[in-house]
Amino acid sequence: MVTTRAALRDGSAPHLAPYRETRPVPSPQLPPPVLTVAPLRQRELAAVTELFNRAMATLPYHRPLTSEQFRRWVLLNDGAPDADLSVDPAGWLVANEGDRTVGFAHCAVGRLADQPRETRWGFLRLLLLLSPQDPQAAAALLAAADAYFAAQGVGHIAAFHIRTGYPCHLAGRGVLAGHAFETMEALGRAGYRMGQRWLLYERLFGGHLPERLPQRPHLTLRFDEAGPQGFALSVFSGYDPVADLTCTLLPELSEHTGMATASLRRLYVHEAYRRQGVGRWLLLRCLNELATRQVQRLVADISHADAAAQALLLHLGFIELPLSGYSFAKTVVAPATGVRQP
Repeated sequence: MVTTRAALRDGSAPHLAPYRETRPVPSPQLPPPVLTVAPLRQRELAAVTELFNRAMATLPYHRPLTSEQFRRWVLLNDGAPDADLSVDPAGWLVANEGDRTVGFAHCAVGRLADQPRETRWGFLRLLLLLSPQDPQAAAALLAAADAYFAAQGVGHIAAFHIRTGYPCHLAGRGVLAGHAFETMEALGRAGYRMGQRWLLYERLFGGHLPERLPQRPHLTLRFDEAGPQGFALSVFSGYDPVADLTCTLLPELSEHTGMATASLRRLYVHEAYRRQGVGRWLLLRCLNELATRQVQRLVADISHADAAAQALLLHLGFIELPLSGYSFAKTVVAPATGVRQP
């Protein structure tokens, strides 16, 4: 027992104060930040650009963008020449938790270049997340995207379609990188199904190559300029087209890397003319045309299921990049009358 000195002098029993347990007063609990999704505002542009740069940093051909470059090359990109897509600020969806930007989705409506003009699809071109492990932000953005597409009256939605990419992303490919597992899971929970798996190839140039004519006689080759940044090659049997190739220069990537780069956008051979050297002839003619233009690299994409095209590329010196890409799709409502749907 602890006593005071005064208590010991007079012999009286010490007075003990009653024991009172003291507990720390809990600080008031602040409510968690509210998750909201709304169209992009100017003050959020820098944060969304940073999300884009972080997501693309591990991919081939990446270049960090300024906010102005992101606005010009991503937000204002209409998909040309491979697609005809709307540029609609209502489809630039930003997810915020309080004052913190945690996600972004880019939605557009339109068609692919090879589809009939009356075709009208929805395209989820991009889905960015501050934390890929955040299912709430992903779900909120995908729900907002569904609402946007429903308001536009489209029933078929393509997500990460390979032909709706940006010039600053995977050499123009719009696919979702194969290591983005959390994003794939979020798309699956939102009703999307995996459509195609794509492989990426590239070939560096070392000069002109000898060309070999195909086995089929009476074939003619036609060369056409395809806009200021590309060209097309077509093979005819008489008046009938039997094969074609389209190639596009990539000025943004060329400037960034210091290596003039082009993209093989299409290589098609009619079934009756396959395995007869027609595709090889077209691709060699393309490579030599690019060599004449001082191009140093050609980037190509091939469906994972197209073993013949993969073999052709490898035979002509292409190498496969250590990255696969995926596209997704879903149908959400019955097609509207008079609107072309798949």
